[in-house]
Amino acid sequence: MSRKKLFLLDGTALAYRAYFAFIKSQMRNSEGLPTGTIFGFANTIDRLLDSEDPSHIAVVWDTHEPTFRHALDSNYKAHRPTQPEELRETIPEMKKLIELYGINNFEQHGYEADDIIGTLAVQARNEHVDVYMVTPDKDFMQLICDNIKMYKPNNNGKGFDIIDIEGVKDYFG
Repeated sequence: MSRKKLFLLDGTALAYRAYFAFIKSQMRNSEGLPTGTIFGFANTIDRLLDSEDPSHIAVVWDTHEPTFRHALDSNYKAHRPTQPEELRETIPEMKKLIELYGINNFEQHGYEADDIIGTLAVQARNEHVDVYMVTPDKDFMQLICDNIKMYKPNNNGKGFDIIDIEGVKDYFG
């Protein structure tokens, strides 16, 4: 029997990536909803499912609620610009799309997607599951170990780079 493979997708980071990739597309549906971000996000999911056979998969999202970090430091992420309105209005549609794929969405008020993905990745590692964190966010590299890898969309938009322990060493020197 082959090992279980869990793919944990950072929905918020992947949505941002799609938003900026399609920012100039001007794609809209008949009601005027911008659809370029949804299209780019769906392409990422399709490429992943076409190239991999996950035994388990989930998409994890940030919420707009403050996290426990905000309670510890009122300046936490204070420098970040607010989420673009066009992205904010398409995220619910991306969540519906994920459900149509038969994939579960997860989010928890008070926590970032990073926190949830990290927790699930470590729990799965302890159960001898191979974990792939699907995100462009290099912060996830701190979790990489023998059976936790980063599945990073590559810059040409046509595939993924798998970052393992050696990949982290190459990246940081």
